[in-house]
Amino acid sequence: MTEDDYTQAVSRYQEIAKENGAAVERVDVWGMRTLASEIAHEKKGYFVLMEFRAQPEQLPSLKERFKLDTNVLRHRVFRLDGER
Repeated sequence: MTEDDYTQAVSRYQEIAKENGAAVERVDVWGMRTLASEIAHEKKGYFVLMEFRAQPEQLPSLKERFKLDTNVLRHRVFRLDGER
């Protein structure tokens, strides 16, 4: 994945979140980092932290998009403390 591909992917996922009714609050791009352990035979990967507000029913479609994208090695969705 090139730097351009990476930038486009981050923008694409912001749009996907918005299309699914989520409000993107913050995107923190960490860049290329060494992974703690190999994932799919990859030793390095681009890291991005995206904070968004969404209703629980909106999450399955977002998670499915992450899961199906072969460029996404791993994703996690968390509910932040104090959020309901």
